[in-house]
Amino acid sequence: MKVLVALGSPRSRANTKIIAREFSKAAKEFGATVEELNLNKLIK
Repeated sequence: MKVLVALGSPRSRANTKIIAREFSKAAKEFGATVEELNLNKLIK
């Protein structure tokens, strides 16, 4: 399974990012390939 985690908060320590990272860790434990995409860094 492939999982894409899209993050959009401009804050590097945002609560959403913390939750998303925990989700990513759990998905990896179940064998998923996880990619995190920080949307805030794409827009400059």
